[in-house]
Amino acid sequence: MTRTIHTIILIALMNAAGCDLPESSAVIDNQIPPTIIEASIAPDIFDMGKVTTPGTTVDVTIKGYVNTSDDNGQDDIASVRFTVYSPSGKVVAAGVLLDLGVFPDASAGDGKYTSNIYLTLPKNVIGKYTIQYSSIDKDGNTSNTFNMSFRIIYSLNHAPFVTQFIIQDTIFVPTSGNEFILIQATVGDVDGLSDITSVSFSISRPEDSSVVSIFRLFDDGGKTLPEPLKIPSGDSIAGDGNYSLIMPVSSSTFRNIERYFNVFAIDQSNAVSNTISKKVYFK
Repeated sequence: MTRTIHTIILIALMNAAGCDLPESSAVIDNQIPPTIIEASIAPDIFDMGKVTTPGTTVDVTIKGYVNTSDDNGQDDIASVRFTVYSPSGKVVAAGVLLDLGVFPDASAGDGKYTSNIYLTLPKNVIGKYTIQYSSIDKDGNTSNTFNMSFRIIYSLNHAPFVTQFIIQDTIFVPTSGNEFILIQATVGDVDGLSDITSVSFSISRPEDSSVVSIFRLFDDGGKTLPEPLKIPSGDSIAGDGNYSLIMPVSSSTFRNIERYFNVFAIDQSNAVSNTISKKVYFK
């Protein structure tokens, strides 16, 4: 009799617990975020070399397009948003795309959001901008993101040029610790020093020209600790076109070998300068 009562109580508790369970299908449906199916921009390339208007900036119009859907219905989509990032990763614009059937959008309420994106861009920044799309539903759930590339080019670009490369022709490897070597280069660009994105030197083997390593030089006034060495660059004046690097040479470096040090520069249009090479003997 006692066992029968326990069984009845257990069944009652299980039934009571089951009555409190939510309708799982409704909960899951409400949590489904929207999905971006496809996206585009037009144009995806803009040539600063064809700009004839005066000033340091130019107004650019891009048509943005996003096709998005929601399993809970198109009415559940609250907004479709865009964010524009500069080549350095800085946010330069943000806003929403519309599905109202107003030009350039073709039809209202079809899930295809189309709007003009208006940008004011500096003429001296060349490179890849990124336009990132996302859609959000009324519950705040965010869709997948869609990244589109928008390139600024300069068809009249001039490649940078290296005019001087200073490094000692013999490096004495220390018996312990590190020996610090100052390496310097002078670089110019007809389009302005701000067009230069990097100055580097490679170390290569003279017998087969294979590259051993590559380091960057810096025109930072010696105020930063550049990667990967994390020691001051040795540069004196920032932004004057004279680039420097203090390179440590450790006691574990091979002696009695020759290496080529090759310095070159790259600008915002990815144009590469001339290369100046010097043979260095490690003793």
